[in-house]
Amino acid sequence: MTVPLQQAGLDVVGVDVDEQMLSAAAAKGARKLVRADMRRFCFAARFQLVFVAYNSLQLLSGDRERLACLRAARAHLRVAGRFATELTDFQDGDEAPWVEPERLASADGVTLWGSLHHDVRRRITRYGRRYEEGGEAYDDAVELRSLTDGEVRSLFRRAGFTDVTVRRRGRVSRWVACAP
Repeated sequence: MTVPLQQAGLDVVGVDVDEQMLSAAAAKGARKLVRADMRRFCFAARFQLVFVAYNSLQLLSGDRERLACLRAARAHLRVAGRFATELTDFQDGDEAPWVEPERLASADGVTLWGSLHHDVRRRITRYGRRYEEGGEAYDDAVELRSLTDGEVRSLFRRAGFTDVTVRRRGRVSRWVACAP
């Protein structure tokens, strides 16, 4: 996300805990990158906008971790600054607990396959990925927790945000909250 925003003329600082993600962003032209955990980063600067993209908030394991992320973001906002995030309800509309592996993308000799397993009771989706290249395969998986509107609003309130709004498009919701 940093590169397109930077190309649009915005002063952007990209944060990620994964060195490989930072290296990939730098290779694409991102200039200001910091290795830090989104639950406990600390800058002297304050920002007009902090956002957590691509369901990353849902990767955190539990409300304590999600709240730590939101509080860290809140601490780095200017007065009346905004926090934004995108969340997906991966279980919305799925009737089967499993989605068999399907080909999602292919480029530069690499094919990505994806599958889903839903734990409806816990609202957790295990997203399995398989990358294939030249006869080799690499498998990994992440777990994402689908959050209810009430859970999201409670987290924002507990983190000190106000004026929470949400916009939906299918399974995806985009949330914006204001720092008082």
